[in-house]
Amino acid sequence: MDIILDKLRDIEIRYRELEGQLSDPKVVSKQGLYQKYAKEHADLKRLVETICQYEKIRDQIEEYQGVLADSDEELKAIVKEEMPQLKQKQTDLEEKLNILLLPKDPMMTKTSFWNQGGHGRR
Repeated sequence: MDIILDKLRDIEIRYRELEGQLSDPKVVSKQGLYQKYAKEHADLKRLVETICQYEKIRDQIEEYQGVLADSDEELKAIVKEEMPQLKQKQTDLEEKLNILLLPKDPMMTKTSFWNQGGHGRR
């Protein structure tokens, strides 16, 4: 799992680098390079948002596990009630990440059949 988390962090780092490059005047002045970075940034946006949600849930689960080790019974009861929902969210986000990490189909472009409303026009 650590390898996957490292990969997700690398993706986040690349996304942040692209944000910086998109505001760099040297990149903005080169239309082709700017478009390349803007497309990559857009392609990573949904994935990075999901990574952030996943990390937030994972941190919350860790925090709750610490509370379960605590001696406050009332707090433990609240955490025990919420923990299954958090675990389910974590599982859902892991599945979503697995889908988002799949390689893109090169046949599915802007001019594909599906993106033309099913009319088959190019």
